[in-house]
Amino acid sequence: MLKKQAQLGHKANVVCIRENTVNLRDSVYGQICWAIDKLHMTDEFKYSVSPMRITHISSGSAFYFYGGDKPEKLKSNTIQNVIALWFNL
Repeated sequence: MLKKQAQLGHKANVVCIRENTVNLRDSVYGQICWAIDKLHMTDEFKYSVSPMRITHISSGSAFYFYGGDKPEKLKSNTIQNVIALWFNL
């Protein structure tokens, strides 16, 4: 879904929430990186772990990662153009 939007130059963001912040990098973040690699799009993205985000370079679309154990971080961010929410317990 994000692939098509990004290739069309549309801004489309995905919010990824994991039950606890500690496991984000090794689980959800790693799975998104793996999927991007399988789509042969690795060079089209910028990868950051602080803050944890994967951003499509040309469109600005991004995957945002949050831990469900820190709801205050969710409330303090306003993310526009959200097309999907990934919630993983």
